[in-house]
Amino acid sequence: MNTIYKPLAVCVVAATLAACASQPKDVELNEQFWQDHTQTVAVAESTKPEAHLEKTGNQGLIDYAINSAMTSTFENHINGTDLSWMETYQASLVSELEGHYIKAVIVKTPIDITALPQSKQDNKKYAVKTYAPLSMKVGDDKLLVITLNKIGAIRNYYGFIPSGAPSAIVDMTGRLVDINSNEIYWRHNARVVTSINGNWDQPPHYDNFNSALEIAVDTAKDELRSSLLNNA
Repeated sequence: MNTIYKPLAVCVVAATLAACASQPKDVELNEQFWQDHTQTVAVAESTKPEAHLEKTGNQGLIDYAINSAMTSTFENHINGTDLSWMETYQASLVSELEGHYIKAVIVKTPIDITALPQSKQDNKKYAVKTYAPLSMKVGDDKLLVITLNKIGAIRNYYGFIPSGAPSAIVDMTGRLVDINSNEIYWRHNARVVTSINGNWDQPPHYDNFNSALEIAVDTAKDELRSSLLNNA
């Protein structure tokens, strides 16, 4: 996962050291992949999480209850975030592959990666999960799956006192896996945190937050696409 800083309101930031320790390293896609025009890649999205407000910092149970009560309107707005752009993004990756003469097909139903068994293989060369159980459903030898790990907002607290305004956050991972051998051809994590320009507390529509989240989503999508096509 690269750390990228952009001007104005957008920055792509590394996760905390603890998160990075548990996050497998990115794997660059070899240019030889693009030379094999006989292969078929199934393109899927994983099951999506509900958008939410992540409250970080030192909070007790009472603090957390107070903070949740104070932000309930904002949280309800975030929970209703439209995630249909994932299907559009999935289709765009099919087009990108086909544009490089790689046959690609869409997997119509989302894949629940969390339900797959853990792999005991070296995660530097193989996927963390075992993808063989998907062979009947996918039907192709390679699977490109996009996972939306997290989306919504993040805000830090000290007790029941917020240390600042919330920010929009998107965390996505792309993986290209050989279903039969479990070899990982490509893996990239994009974590984007975007500050909100102007007043964030704008019920009921929260237009400034919506704009920040849209920027975060577009930035994460572009980062994954650029990484995938880097050696094409």
